[in-house]
Amino acid sequence: MSKVRIRTLLSQTTATTVYIGLDVHRRTWSVSFYLGEHYISTKSFAPHARDVIRYVERMFPGLSYQSVYEAGFCGFGLHRALCAADVQNIVVHPADIPTSDKEKQRKTDKVDSKKLARTLMQGLLEGIALPSVNDESYRGLVRCRAAHVKDVTRCKNRITQFLLRNGVEIPAALNANRWTKRYRHWLEHGLVLPTQAQHFERASLLRSYDRLVEEVRRIEEDLAVLERQDASMRATLATLQTMPGIGQTVSRVLRAELFDIERFATLDHLASYVGLAPMSRSSGDRQGQARLCHRGNHRIRVILIEAAWVAIRHDASLARRYARLKATRPPQVAIIHIAKALLGRLRAVWLSGQSYTCQKHEQPKRAEKTHTAGAQNSAAMKQAG
Repeated sequence: MSKVRIRTLLSQTTATTVYIGLDVHRRTWSVSFYLGEHYISTKSFAPHARDVIRYVERMFPGLSYQSVYEAGFCGFGLHRALCAADVQNIVVHPADIPTSDKEKQRKTDKVDSKKLARTLMQGLLEGIALPSVNDESYRGLVRCRAAHVKDVTRCKNRITQFLLRNGVEIPAALNANRWTKRYRHWLEHGLVLPTQAQHFERASLLRSYDRLVEEVRRIEEDLAVLERQDASMRATLATLQTMPGIGQTVSRVLRAELFDIERFATLDHLASYVGLAPMSRSSGDRQGQARLCHRGNHRIRVILIEAAWVAIRHDASLARRYARLKATRPPQVAIIHIAKALLGRLRAVWLSGQSYTCQKHEQPKRAEKTHTAGAQNSAAMKQAG
């Protein structure tokens, strides 16, 4: 729509808000505009927020602006740029956008951007919670460490495959506990290989392994520096680490992914975000629940389930609850309930700032020593004699 037609429409309507839907991609952005309930046009822009802002201010001067885009690869830099230009922007979960079957069958960038602008105008969208710049950067570093740890595991598997492929037998003393300093020294100095090519391959694999391990160590040092500079973060991490099954790595992931526990009004809200809420399958007289919902933060869900396995070995109350659950359902299902219980306790200590008191397992009573009774018997025998 030309500028003249837009000015004509502005003179004929009482709408004061422009609704902007942005379908963002790496090379181009498809941007649709609604003036009140009137669809204006869809334009293609270079992937720069300033171009969109200049166009809106030139075509719709003096109006208020609301915009929306889907959470994805571009992060929240676009959101901050739009807000800095007095554009009321929200970021939405892609699965929460109402979509008709026709839009699914004819999916294009223009259709997606029009859908975003229209549903924003209709008030059908709810934005997600956004971290601050510091919280987002801390989360990025925690996720970077997790990616490097996965790379370390892949490199270990490549080295193990190299040994199996070449028929190398690992000494029994080292095979029981691999990837210690002794095992690493044996790989480089104690392992005898017949060909030069095998020597070159082993050296390459070990260089990759050492580089990745060193990178993980450096990231952990950088995380420690950031935590020392933020007293609130340091206190939160210390509080979380008082809980069974939650150490330094798990507490960092929890702090990075949740960043603000107060945004979850209830435990059910938090469990739904984490992915520990069941899917509901109810219709008419038929009521039921299926397995865990596919939605949720899989990073938190995985570490919480792993932490639950550790927690039942150290917390007596969780252990008793697990035993009762395991009596009526498989262990893999029972541990999910323990993970949710652990999540509830985690939320409580985070909100209160108080350390968690772990209920210890009862130690079996030792047999009382009988040397006193033995001495009394000996004295009695002497008197009788």
